[in-house]
Amino acid sequence: MPQRRQVPLAEPGDRPIVRCRPRGQPPKRHIVDALDLDRPRRTHPYGVAVQQDPHHQPRVIRWATTPLGVTGLNPRQIRVLINQLGDKPRQMLGRQPVIRATTTEDSIALFADYIEWRATHPSDDLMTDLLNARVEEHDGSLRPLERTEVLAYTAMIAGAGNETTARLIGFMGQLLGEHPDQRRELVADPSLIASAVEETLRYEAPSPVQARYVARDTELYGHTVTEGSHVLLLNGSANRDATRFTQPDRYDIHRKGGHLSFGQGLHFCLGSALARLEGRVAFEEVLERWTDW
Repeated sequence: MPQRRQVPLAEPGDRPIVRCRPRGQPPKRHIVDALDLDRPRRTHPYGVAVQQDPHHQPRVIRWATTPLGVTGLNPRQIRVLINQLGDKPRQMLGRQPVIRATTTEDSIALFADYIEWRATHPSDDLMTDLLNARVEEHDGSLRPLERTEVLAYTAMIAGAGNETTARLIGFMGQLLGEHPDQRRELVADPSLIASAVEETLRYEAPSPVQARYVARDTELYGHTVTEGSHVLLLNGSANRDATRFTQPDRYDIHRKGGHLSFGQGLHFCLGSALARLEGRVAFEEVLERWTDW
């Protein structure tokens, strides 16, 4: 199978993600304040739990999807779409979940129509960047992304914060509860929060395994992995590799050296900048209000 690579005509994510912070700051402060908790509550395995108020969910969704350019859709519709694309694409028949054959098609129709509209109404956002991107074919020619490819990336970005970023924030809350000395460091010096996000991503990968198939015969450690083979990449395990990290099973917010929680190379997570931003902002606000749990 020929290799393809995307030729970036812009750096997807940088400008829209950077703009997201000042636009998102008032609503997310309002969301945190509205929780009205004495302190975060501990749970397992996803760390700190707070009740979800459906009246505030649309503000969260709007903030998370603004970098995509999804500014005109009803946030409640987007929430339904994300759930259907994620882990809730089923109806209940008695006590048994029943997956509907048309769930995916019904769910993505909203984004599909919006992408077509955005194609004729470009803006400074991720969706426009995707529509303008070009892919290099094996013969050197360039082609635009197909609409199905744009739709796949759009749905992935919109849904990322519904599961993986929620896991990141939950794991970070749990780990800071288990390491109060490091939590106190963050309270004293919030500039360390970004580093704590990276260490949390390494220590508890929100998406610890990735399934892929092999595009061509490949030699790995003296063995041939044949074309067409299915492989399961254990990036969560790689993040604890003792040959790469000193004391890999120790949580250390001062650690340097990176991780594989966002993938690598062509498979690097398109939503990484947004996930990092959401994790950092979440704990800037949490630690400003609650310093102990």
